[in-house]
Amino acid sequence: MANGGIFAWPDGRENPDTFACLSTFARKEALYSFSVCFGNAFGDHTIIRGTRGTLYSPGGEGCPQWWFIPEPGSGWRSNVIFESKGKKPPKRELVTIPGHTGVPPVVQSDDLVYHTDNWLACMRSRETPNGSIDTGFAHSVAVVMATRAYREGKKIYWNRKDEEILDHPPPG
Repeated sequence: MANGGIFAWPDGRENPDTFACLSTFARKEALYSFSVCFGNAFGDHTIIRGTRGTLYSPGGEGCPQWWFIPEPGSGWRSNVIFESKGKKPPKRELVTIPGHTGVPPVVQSDDLVYHTDNWLACMRSRETPNGSIDTGFAHSVAVVMATRAYREGKKIYWNRKDEEILDHPPPG
């Protein structure tokens, strides 16, 4: 499902300047949220939350700087409520590639050169690129579904078996 609007720049555009999308992947028991607000200057960041901790990048997509904050405990599937009074919050840990030291700079990049180089190398070698046709198809379906959910104002579903977008839960 998705929501948003033209809140910052009412200049005749069709596409929103403020947008949020929630995608549930039942097969992997994951919820993915994406949001963007082009009308402010807060900056960009990427966050991946898990049951063992949170990964975040202060520079957003393509930034080489990543941090991990461990989850001190988890009430997942246990109905346990945590009381954190008096406890120090866990320290963040820099995530690095083995053999690298130091904090990478906060830079924003879409890493296009790496994708292009990989794609060209795979054309020569006939190997599967990092972004395969199946990955491209899955991303395209997600974008089309998010756009339809926003424009139609309703929840959209994917029928994996028949590979079709539905406005109701798929059978079975």
